[in-house]
Amino acid sequence: VLLWKAYEFVMDRAILMEIVADAGDLWFAPVIWVHYIICAHFFGGICLLIGAITRFACIIQLPILLGAVFYVHLPTLLQFGELPNLVEVNLAIVTLFLLCFYSIRGSGTYSLDFQTILEEEGEDDIHHHIHHA
Repeated sequence: VLLWKAYEFVMDRAILMEIVADAGDLWFAPVIWVHYIICAHFFGGICLLIGAITRFACIIQLPILLGAVFYVHLPTLLQFGELPNLVEVNLAIVTLFLLCFYSIRGSGTYSLDFQTILEEEGEDDIHHHIHHA
């Protein structure tokens, strides 16, 4: 989802610029937000896909998804007369929930993080990690 949104924002920056236009009074604030969102979605999405630095990748996504849910989608849900894109709203909420979950829980046993820990500590400790994960 994050990689798809990064691709969508790169291909149509006007959508993202419209969203972050009210990010601040300084002229460079929207530009900084656009670059942060695209880079965080792209690199964070890749890290989450392969299971590398999972908690960090989730944490850098949280401000973006909190903004998407509460700053972009929630006001449109509360307006009468305008039907919001419920797929986008639901996708943002589910993604935010999963990012919160994995930022606390961390990666699973099939991730690059877990494989790196096994290589560093040796495979003798695999039962310890599985039972305490």
